[in-house]
Amino acid sequence: MNTRDLRRERATLVNALKRNMQEFTGAYLAVCDLREFVRTHPGIVTLETIQVLQGVLLSSGFCDQTQSFFLYREADDILASIIGHAG
Repeated sequence: MNTRDLRRERATLVNALKRNMQEFTGAYLAVCDLREFVRTHPGIVTLETIQVLQGVLLSSGFCDQTQSFFLYREADDILASIIGHAG
């Protein structure tokens, strides 16, 4: 995949997460898709990617969900892998 395609894929995944910030299942699936992308292509991460993941962690909209721990853990794991790759 070339850089342009990777950027387009990242933007698609980030936008999917933004669209699903009010719906738990959609947000969880979008975070999981983003996790796989970041693991495969850590160099293509942007500030926008980090900000949307931060938005998941700071959002109180999912706190009442029984499975919210898993969503937050996935988002946290992505951010940790980004930090690990940067260091």
